[in-house]
Amino acid sequence: PVNEETLAFSHNAQPEMPRLVATMKTALDNISGSSSSGSCSSSGHGDSQQTGRNTGSNDLMFLGNSSVQVSTRLFHRLGNRRMSLFAQELATLIFGKETLAKSTLTGKGKTAETLDPEKVNAIIDTVREKFPGTEVSAIRALLRRKCNNERYTSNVTPH
Repeated sequence: PVNEETLAFSHNAQPEMPRLVATMKTALDNISGSSSSGSCSSSGHGDSQQTGRNTGSNDLMFLGNSSVQVSTRLFHRLGNRRMSLFAQELATLIFGKETLAKSTLTGKGKTAETLDPEKVNAIIDTVREKFPGTEVSAIRALLRRKCNNERYTSNVTPH
């Protein structure tokens, strides 16, 4: 029999599906003993506590089908009106301003480090999920711009 509680569950379950799939994948990986390297991600700053693949924490969520985790609370506070702002704020949430300032997408440059490709792909997938039809090249261009802006800001602003 279908009642209000059943309808509420089925309606509310859809947004949780990516997290549920990631949780199931993690459980299967742990059972088979094939946990991947890079299973623990860092947001780049101290706003969220990272617990590796511990999916029991309500404060963390997986991005897409990756092992990259961010604070659920901070993720939901990202700007949702414009794709460009969302992508750049997500990059700051994942990497932090310091990492963005000293990095590039390719690692090319005098002393540039390469942004973690898994995290870059998680950003791309998340942005495309939230803003369908967005080109990967547009998101990569925004990430390049964000790195350049953070590098400029860190050089101009006295510490």
